[in-house]
Amino acid sequence: MSQLRITHVVNASPVVPCFFRDAPDGLEIEYLSVALFDDPEADLLGALPGVVDFVARARRREGRVLIHCYAGQSRSVALAAGCLLAANSALSADEAIEAVRRARPVAHPNLGFRRQLEMFAGGSRGAAGDADEEGGVPGPA
Repeated sequence: MSQLRITHVVNASPVVPCFFRDAPDGLEIEYLSVALFDDPEADLLGALPGVVDFVARARRREGRVLIHCYAGQSRSVALAAGCLLAANSALSADEAIEAVRRARPVAHPNLGFRRQLEMFAGGSRGAAGDADEEGGVPGPA
């Protein structure tokens, strides 16, 4: 974590502990826990505003954010794609997922999360839209 200079972590799994909360190397990592199950019926849209805000605040402070779940294929991918959508109103849900997939080839959000990302992209982005103009959520690195 210190080599990657991670300052903020989003834990998208209700069963995976926050391993680095009390890091022995003195890292001060800010956590956001999101109890999201990898279920097509899970409320991704309800989780996105808090995650988008957390990531945007971290980025404004030049922080580096790790978003993880259990397998790194569905929940974390969907949340990262949602952050990209919030940062760039020109992106479609498929483009945001593909951007995450370029960095994480196993990325494969479940069908319910894909549909919710399409809804988010279609107008539910709320006040989080285009956060990059204010130094918020960046595009993929």
